[in-house]
Amino acid sequence: MFFQVTNLEENNTQGNVTKVTANLRNGVIEVLEGHIDMMGRIEDDILISESLVEGRIVRKEFLVRKGVLVISNGGLSSDVPKGTYVLVHSKEMVELTGNRNEKLIEELTQKLDKRKTDLDKILEKISLSVIDLSDSESRRKIFKGKSGIKVKNAYNEVKFFEKAISLLKNTKK
Repeated sequence: MFFQVTNLEENNTQGNVTKVTANLRNGVIEVLEGHIDMMGRIEDDILISESLVEGRIVRKEFLVRKGVLVISNGGLSSDVPKGTYVLVHSKEMVELTGNRNEKLIEELTQKLDKRKTDLDKILEKISLSVIDLSDSESRRKIFKGKSGIKVKNAYNEVKFFEKAISLLKNTKK
């Protein structure tokens, strides 16, 4: 099985994948060789791939923000071998396994700080603050308002990077 997860900045490709597990918006899916063709959406959740390398299972985990999962058995073109292809394209992704160093956490922290600044600017324009987003009922009302989409997107980006940093720090220990 072939597996690829990408965004505009990164591309992670794997061959010899035995299983892909994804948390879709409507439930968990486990993809094995020969899975039916389908599409699904991943919202700020974890994607796991398992592959065989030199007789041992290698597991990779990704945190995916606004991802689209596509599964195809027909091959991508006539010159590509037949088989199951699992493709995920996302707005943001962070690999949670492998060599996690302080530099990656620092880069994510910088992205988080920028997103927080952007969120503060958006909220300032509509005379609100981050404190106004603290409870779910207030968030729901604000997200439905005139500037709701911008606020919701900025808020979700902040939450994504907070989650990524938290997961990296907790799995690092």
